[in-house]
Amino acid sequence: MEHQEHTPAHHGDAQDDTHETHATWPAAFWATVHCATGCVSGEVLGLMIGVSLGLGPWPIIALTTSLALLFGLTLASVPLARRLGVGVGAALGMVWLGETVSILTMETVMNAVDYLMGGMTSGTVWSTAFWLSMAIAIPIGFVATLPVNYVMIGRGIAKHDH
Repeated sequence: MEHQEHTPAHHGDAQDDTHETHATWPAAFWATVHCATGCVSGEVLGLMIGVSLGLGPWPIIALTTSLALLFGLTLASVPLARRLGVGVGAALGMVWLGETVSILTMETVMNAVDYLMGGMTSGTVWSTAFWLSMAIAIPIGFVATLPVNYVMIGRGIAKHDH
């Protein structure tokens, strides 16, 4: 795969409305891998904390999603800021839309699977249901997010180099 230099879109510019990039499945795959890093970190930590504290499903969903957004946006913004020599706030402004859509897609699917399989309500992190639901939620969340990233790359919303 040819490496392409990151040229972040500045959302709202008139030129962005007419600019579309060529999306490829390998680029979408790597964007989804990048997304999964923050999502899985937030999901695992949030579920472990929430289940250990005996929280209900909605507080656990809020916790896992918040942590996934925190980790994902940080993992996208900080390295980009260093690479481009800009502030973290400026880098966040370049990636927030694509990252947020990708993370929320993955989190919605992973949380639904965790809930439906009983991992979220297992009562302990030592249960088979807890780990089995997570082991199934992660790849299903990945597969569900892959086409979303493909479309966003094609529309110039998401980054396409990793």
